[in-house]
Amino acid sequence: MNSGKSGSMMARKSSSLVSQVAMYASSNVLVLAAGLLSFPITTRLLSSEQFGLLTFWESGMLVIIAILKLGCSDGVMRFYPHSHDPLDSRRYVTNIVLPPIVLGIGGWLICMVAASILAYCGYLDHPLLLFLALGQVLPQVWGPFAFRILQARELAAINSTLSVIWRWATVGAVLSTLFWLTKSAVGVLGAKLLVHWLVVGGLVIWLLPSLPFSTQAYDRQQVVAGLSYGLPLALMEISNIALWYLDRLMMKWLLNDYAVIGIYGIGFALASYLDQLLTSAIAQSLTPVAIRLYATEGAAAVRALKRRVLRPITYLIFAVGTGLIAGGTDFLTMLASADKVGAVPVFKWVGIFFLVRAWLNVASEGLLLEKRSRVVFVLTLLAALINALANVILIPLIGMMGAVYATGISMIGLQLLFFVYCPRDLKALPDAVVVLRALGGCLLSLTLVWSTGLFGLENHLVRFLVAGLFIALVFGM
Repeated sequence: MNSGKSGSMMARKSSSLVSQVAMYASSNVLVLAAGLLSFPITTRLLSSEQFGLLTFWESGMLVIIAILKLGCSDGVMRFYPHSHDPLDSRRYVTNIVLPPIVLGIGGWLICMVAASILAYCGYLDHPLLLFLALGQVLPQVWGPFAFRILQARELAAINSTLSVIWRWATVGAVLSTLFWLTKSAVGVLGAKLLVHWLVVGGLVIWLLPSLPFSTQAYDRQQVVAGLSYGLPLALMEISNIALWYLDRLMMKWLLNDYAVIGIYGIGFALASYLDQLLTSAIAQSLTPVAIRLYATEGAAAVRALKRRVLRPITYLIFAVGTGLIAGGTDFLTMLASADKVGAVPVFKWVGIFFLVRAWLNVASEGLLLEKRSRVVFVLTLLAALINALANVILIPLIGMMGAVYATGISMIGLQLLFFVYCPRDLKALPDAVVVLRALGGCLLSLTLVWSTGLFGLENHLVRFLVAGLFIALVFGM
């Protein structure tokens, strides 16, 4: 009888987990679709200079957000009390949720005061943009806390629905502003500011009654435990953001040309969508299985899994990379317009770097399986420092493309470091025969594209589709 009840409970939990995975997967697709819809419209309506201003200030804002979160959004979920005891709930809110929020508000006020002083002294080129960017910091710090609480409560439907609403409301507000009010970075940041405060503010107000706190529940040890858990994660997040977005800050310093930053930002942004589609899909499918196998069957089972996965991924990455080389110009021109064609080299090179990173990431997966997060943080910080040094050397020599190559050096270098430090029994490489076949498919596809000249077609969409057909035929053989 007990066995039957246990089986029934397990079945319900399994069904609930499947439905939650489906909800989150669906929301991810819808969120990504919003970005793919807004990208071509935004790049066409904004000049290169305005897009440069936008990407520059938003990149700086991401660094501030990462600092003020203190890495504690993960702790909010990790320390969530599932006992439903009122005392545990008060201790949780008082010691885990409130301290990073209070510290974040204090840090934000310091940023606002510093920005006001710099603006008053005339040290800022665009003070309004800075204040609009800083105005978005608090809701984007509080948002992850609120969504993590929903995730801890297993409210997948509410969590995923609000994520989609937030993203699409932002897209709607931005596009409405660009079409009917002003085609400027000020308009975009102002629209985002309004939506962020409405969505996150409404969510926080809704959650507050269920988040009791009390001064009597204060426990210094629990506060320290929560902040200690989050600090390494915060440092890792800051290092990652510095790794990916330091190039904009370096170009501002070394080139001081927002139009160049805009062209670079367009190419990088489009390549990042490719990264989200591929890398995220691989991580979401591989990581949970690898963790389970490592815990139940050991390193050999994980290594065997990685080798099986590397075979189809190798063909996929080479096929996508071939499409990037053959059709990247048509794809970007089709989305961003002909006057943004200068972003094509950035899109192609950064896209290839992302593909190589995804490939190496599978081979080097292992440090976090052994919970060596400190090693991951140190290596990520090292890569960020290499990025900064490479930018300082290369940007003055070759301009915008120097930032591209600096990104590639640090990005690929980081994955190679992960592979070197990966435990020997978790390392895996694809079969040489698979790599040679994939490389042969790439060369044959490019030969067909270049020898035919795509039949002299001029329409970018048609050219892109024909090139894609050649690649699909070759890699499908």
